Amino acid sequence: MRARARASRGPTLSAARDALAQRVAALDAEPEPADVHGGIDTDLAHAIRVLASITAGSQGERMGALAADEADEALQRSELLRRLEARAPSLVRGPLDRREQLWVSAGSKAPPAAAAVVPPGDTDRATAKPLRGGLFTSTAELGTWGMWWCYLELHRGSTLFPPPWTAWRLDVAPDARVREVASAADWAALLADVGRGSGGVLRPDWTAAAAEWDGVHVTLRAVAATQGFAVAVRAGAAAPAYWDVESTLWLRWRFGGVAELGSWDGGPAPQSPRPRLSAPGPHSQIAEHHGRRRSSKP
Repeated sequence: MRARARASRGPTLSAARDALAQRVAALDAEPEPADVHGGIDTDLAHAIRVLASITAGSQGERMGALAADEADEALQRSELLRRLEARAPSLVRGPLDRREQLWVSAGSKAPPAAAAVVPPGDTDRATAKPLRGGLFTSTAELGTWGMWWCYLELHRGSTLFPPPWTAWRLDVAPDARVREVASAADWAALLADVGRGSGGVLRPDWTAAAAEWDGVHVTLRAVAATQGFAVAVRAGAAAPAYWDVESTLWLRWRFGGVAELGSWDGGPAPQSPRPRLSAPGPHSQIAEHHGRRRSSKP
């Protein structure tokens, strides 16, 4: 049985609990119409807007550490997450749908390649992600090219991720070892296993994680429960994490090939950009890294 870490006490914990309640209320507020390219799923767009508004330094460092179970119990009450989970369970609670992993590049049309996925380096103290290395995918669900694609569309005009944007489906190896993070409790458990820190603040040691797993899948429910919050662990507190969207961080290349799905330059997207994508079959036009051939664009 997993030992329950104690939450912080005092005014800072009260602030964290208030922020947690406000987050659930914001998620369950009336969604804004999603009218980008004919409509990103409204619930999904609303979840992205709410979580993306919580940025590094905006709240977590000033608040106490929440007990992971408390954060998870609060998010269990979210009607928005319940609706999304009913329609897209792999995205919200996992496990990873290995047939529907998409990588979207920004600023380049070059395909992902094994040589580009270098081992993860030090952890970014602000976000808990690797400072360099690794590769991120999102799951194609609800007629989209994944939550990262939705994020780009909803933040069109940002100079951080300029077009062109190109979407690629990655053929995940069936024996790839994936650690599932589907809750704040799972995030705390990951830190208990591969955390490294000082002064009672733990961050993931991604080099240690790479020795155990090929990828770490962080679901939407886990993002909602941990974004900007310090989470109590036995050794202290996990530093606030900022994943923004459902993601899998691949710590090494575990793909048989890639298929290009489409590319656009920030203007109108392809006419049918978000079909329900199926697993590449034996006759799929997979872009292998040697002797590569590209699939037709949608």
